Amino acid sequence: MFKPHYISEKMRTELENEFKKQYPKLMLEYSPAFKHYYVFDPKTKEKTHNISAYELYDRLIIES
Repeated sequence: MFKPHYISEKMRTELENEFKKQYPKLMLEYSPAFKHYYVFDPKTKEKTHNISAYELYDRLIIES
C-alpha cells in the first residue's frame, strides 16, 4: 500500500533555500492549494508546468 509523504513547513523552507543556492537566477512559486511549485525565470518570463513539492524535495535534498 502506498503511504502519503508529508512535506512539512520546515522541509519546504529547506527545499526553497537549496533551490536558491543551486539556481540563483530562477524563482519558485508555491501553490498551497495543490502543494505544487512552479519554476519561474524572470529574465525570459517563462514558467514551468507544476512540480510537486515531494518531487523537488527528492531531487534537491535527498539526491544531493
